[in-house]
Amino acid sequence: MNPRIEYIALAASTLTLIGILELVRRRHLRESYALLWIGASLSLIALSLFRDLLEGIAWLLGIFYPPMVLLILTGVSGFFLAIHYSIVLSKLADQNRRLAQEVALLKETVREMREQQSGSETQTCREGPVDASTR
Repeated sequence: MNPRIEYIALAASTLTLIGILELVRRRHLRESYALLWIGASLSLIALSLFRDLLEGIAWLLGIFYPPMVLLILTGVSGFFLAIHYSIVLSKLADQNRRLAQEVALLKETVREMREQQSGSETQTCREGPVDASTR
């Protein structure tokens, strides 16, 4: 691989890592999700620094063009990332439904309490003022 391309890959990977750490610092990205991206960035940095590692992985997998390993790793990482986010989305959808049901029950309870309160006020108005000590 051309040394210039290696430097560009190293710079891009390092900037990605710095960007992820900055997002975590500003609380735009939760730490649990950041671990996935930090791992991916560190992997790319390692593969950018150690060309022999990339060639060794390619040889183990039977791939004749080592940069294709990066493409395959990206695809596999994307697949697992999609599964992870699907699980998170499913949990959030269930939680959202459960919270909506709880809010509906609370609204119904408040409505019933207001009806009871307005009913007792109407009854008090018909009977006249009631002494507080007799209540």
